[in-house]
Amino acid sequence: MLLLMMMLLLLLLLLLLLLLLLLLLLQLLLLLLLVVLVLLLLSYCYDTISTITTTITTTSTTANTSATDATTATTATTTTATTTNTAATATSATTGTPATTASSAIAAATSSSASYNSSAANAATAATAASAATAAIAAAAAAATAATAAATASTAAKVLLLLMLLLLLLLFLLLLLLLLLPL
Repeated sequence: MLLLMMMLLLLLLLLLLLLLLLLLLLQLLLLLLLVVLVLLLLSYCYDTISTITTTITTTSTTANTSATDATTATTATTTTATTTNTAATATSATTGTPATTASSAIAAATSSSASYNSSAANAATAATAASAATAAIAAAAAAATAATAAATASTAAKVLLLLMLLLLLLLFLLLLLLLLLPL
């Protein structure tokens, strides 16, 4: 009878040991799952931040290019305006020349007409360049707005990463508690 009780006790101890081993195996599997989850989350956060950083760099480059285009268009506008002023000055000088003979008067009139036509063409070019400058400035403003939005998205991604890390810390503490619970 005593031998039977000892055998039953031994069997009970073996079952308890097996149960403890299974619990330990389960905890190890949970730990492995947690490590994989951490690696996946870190990879996802790194990819997200890299994409946002690339977007910010691209929009910043676009904004710089648009600003350069606006400067170029403004320079072109200034150049055509200077040309228009020069042509108008030449026209005024030609008009002010006294016509001593009929031939010189006809020549002066022809030259004056050509100068006026050139001035009109230069004015049209200046208007076109001014429109291009306005469009380039608008593009630069849009690129700056996009860069601001990308920076905001980057901040949101960093906050999300911090929250994920806090969540992982809580999961790790919970798992540690489960590991220490049998003790």
